[in-house]
Formats: sequence, C-alpha cells, structure tokens
Amino acid sequence: MNRLIFITAVILICIDTHAEQLEVGQGKTYGSITEAVSSAEAGDTVLIYQGTYREGTIEIRKPLTLIGVNYPILDGENEYEIIQVWVDSVVIMGLTLRDVGVSYVEDRSAIRLINSKHCIIESNHLMDAFFGIYLERCQDCIIRNN
Repeated sequence: MNRLIFITAVILICIDTHAEQLEVGQGKTYGSITEAVSSAEAGDTVLIYQGTYREGTIEIRKPLTLIGVNYPILDGENEYEIIQVWVDSVVIMGLTLRDVGVSYVEDRSAIRLINSKHCIIESNHLMDAFFGIYLERCQDCIIRNN
C-alpha cells in the first residue's frame, strides 16, 4: 500500500502543471485584456503593461492572476463596471481602475466579485467609482492596500 502511494505521488509530481504568462500592451502578444483573459487557461497570469484600456466590462470566469505593471489604467468611460469575477481563486493587483459608470438600477463597481472564494484584491488604485470593490456572497477573500 505504501509503495502504491509513493508511485502515485511521484506521478503527480511529474505531471506538467506549468502556468503561462500572457502579456497585454502595445507591442505585446495581446492588445486587449479581454483577448488575453479569453485565451488564458485556468491558473495563468495576465501581465498588463502601462497604457489606458477601454474595454467595457471584463469578465473573469476562470481562476487567473491579473497583474498590472506600473499601474496601467482600466477606464470604465463613466459607463461600465470594469472587472467582474465569477469564479474562485482570482488575484487582481497593481491596476488603476477609474471612471466606473453610475447606475441607480445596477450596483456597478471597479471590481465586483460574485459568489467567489479565496480571491485576493491587492494594491490597486481606485478613482471615481461609486463602489470601489464589491463582494457579493463571497467567502475567504483578502482585500488589502487598495
């Protein structure tokens, strides 16, 4: 029995679980965050380089890490919610999120987590957002230094 456990452990260690880094920005592989998020696999990291991104609402529906390099700007153009997270284990850090659209019918925010667990939202700059970070039915998330 111990030998079977040992062999299973060795096989699991040898399985390639290599996560990719997808780069977004001028001259990078992806020109938009939405395109990179769509192409990413669960567990990948999306690196967002300096610039201003106007993409409407970006929906995250798989566990990803979004990291801003030198605080790129995600602009809601006073019309959109900027990032919606619909899954567990998402990390968002190093972004500037501004100009979230105001609505008296919807609770729009710069970053909104919906039914998510174990997410980390850290070191982001939030400007002109009625709701900055909105957690809806979430558990065990870390929100700090925003």
